[in-house]
Amino acid sequence: MKKIMFLVICLAAAISFGQTVSYWQLDGATWDGTDSVGNHNLTAIGVNTTSTLRENPIPNPDSTPGFVGDAAANPAASWFSANAAWYSPNTNVEATHDSTFDFDPTKSFTVEGWFRSTATTSALVGVRHSSVATHVFGGSYKGWAVYLSGSGTILNFIVDGAAASGYSKLLTASITVNELTHFAAVYDSTGFGTGGGSVSLFVDGELIASVAAAAEWSSHRGGSLAIGARDAGTGFNSWMMSGAADEIRYSSDALSSNEFLNAVPEPATLLVLGLGGMFLRRRK
Repeated sequence: MKKIMFLVICLAAAISFGQTVSYWQLDGATWDGTDSVGNHNLTAIGVNTTSTLRENPIPNPDSTPGFVGDAAANPAASWFSANAAWYSPNTNVEATHDSTFDFDPTKSFTVEGWFRSTATTSALVGVRHSSVATHVFGGSYKGWAVYLSGSGTILNFIVDGAAASGYSKLLTASITVNELTHFAAVYDSTGFGTGGGSVSLFVDGELIASVAAAAEWSSHRGGSLAIGARDAGTGFNSWMMSGAADEIRYSSDALSSNEFLNAVPEPATLLVLGLGGMFLRRRK
C-alpha cells in the first residue's frame, strides 16, 4: 500500500508541477535559510523577524509529508527591514560560484512567490546586481531580477544576457502597496536561436506582459542569488527590501499559470488523486 501511495503522489507531482530546483520557505523566525528541496541554502544578513502577515495557505507542494516550518506549522512570512536580506553564500568567490541561477537563454526557468510591499524601491529576488560589482560577469548588469520600484507600486522583471548594453527586456506591472500578491516571472527558451524565446510576467496568476527574447543573448552569469537586496559592489546593501516575502520557488521550466503555487490543482491531478484514493480504500 505504501508503494501505491508513493506512486500516486509522484504522479500527482509530475502532472501538477514543473521541475522544482529550489524552494525557500521564508517562514519568518522559524526559517534558517534552508532550501527545502535542494542544497541551495541561503545565508542571512541582518535579522528577519516574523510578521503578522499570514501566507497563502498552500504548503510546499514538493515535500510530502510537510516539512518543519511549513504553512501548517508557521503560517507567517519573513519580514524584511533595514539591513536584512538572504543570499547564496558564495558571494564573491568565482571558484565556488553556483551557476544554477545564472541566465542561459537555452534554459527555461520560473521564479515565483508572494510578497507584500511597502512604499520603497526594493530588490525581491534575482542575480542581476549593480554594475560596479566587479565579481559579476563583465562587471555590468547581466542576468535576471524581480524588484519593486515607484515607491513600491511597480513590480519589475528584467532579463539581460547580451555582451553589449541595450538588450534588456523589462516587464512591469502595477501592484497595490501593503497587499499580499503572488508573482511569477517566466523565461521560456522554446525555439531560442531560431527566433523563439519569451519573457513573461504574471501577477496573481494573470498574464500581465510578455515579450520576445533578444537574439543577441548568450549565457551570462550574474552574481549570487539574493532575496531582499542586491549587491552594489560593497555587499548586499542596495535596494534593501522593506516588506514581506514568502514561499519563493525556482523551477527549471517555463510554468503555465495552472502550475503556479497559487493555482487550483489541475483536473488531471485531481483525477489521479481520486483514483488513488479509491484504490486504497478498496485495498483496505
